[in-house]
Amino acid sequence: MDRAISLSRCRSADLLLPLALAASCLIAFFQPYDALFDWLTVGQPWLRVAAMLLCWLAGLRLLAANRFSLGVIGTSRPLLLIASASVAVALWCIALDGLIFRAELAPSYGAFEQTPLTVRLLYYATRAINENVLYRLFLGSLLAWVLHRLFRRPNPSLGLAMIGMSLAHLLNVAVNVGMWADGPVSAAWLVLRFVVPGLAWSWMYIRHGFAANEGSAIGVHLVLQPVVSTVF
Repeated sequence: MDRAISLSRCRSADLLLPLALAASCLIAFFQPYDALFDWLTVGQPWLRVAAMLLCWLAGLRLLAANRFSLGVIGTSRPLLLIASASVAVALWCIALDGLIFRAELAPSYGAFEQTPLTVRLLYYATRAINENVLYRLFLGSLLAWVLHRLFRRPNPSLGLAMIGMSLAHLLNVAVNVGMWADGPVSAAWLVLRFVVPGLAWSWMYIRHGFAANEGSAIGVHLVLQPVVSTVF
């Protein structure tokens, strides 16, 4: 019975795959978001589309090689899983920015949070879609596969997969946030605010499938963005 449910979800994910791929390429055409991705494609929209398509195709092959799942697995209530992860990470970010580190943040940090909510939701949702493709489906999966080959593991290892995903996410943070810190407090905020959530999404991808990762990474902003307007 569980296997039948899992197969049904995988088929649903396969049906949604062309739509997700088209949306990802469309986003890449209009906005690269990622600094490294933009540099590698020399700022050309059609090169971004081609590169995003290649990342998808390679990522899907790597996903299969690592025995990861495209659809949501490991739960009988996928929407509850995605919603719970979204709320948990949103509360984590709100606590860090609005309570624990509020006095340490520069006044300009929350400037974008005063723009209209619809603008912010569109920005963060579309950015999250392709960030997950680049740094989890493609690069994270690639590094996980390389580590499994290096250590000659016949079966997938959660530890090695998480190391690969962590390295990919650290590159993401370094490129798009900056691994700078003015002191221990700033370093703690940087790690807790940007590294930890990325590791949570990586774990979601490995244990519950790429669709769970994408859904949670997008859903977190549906909770976070309406709240942060009142924090900053």
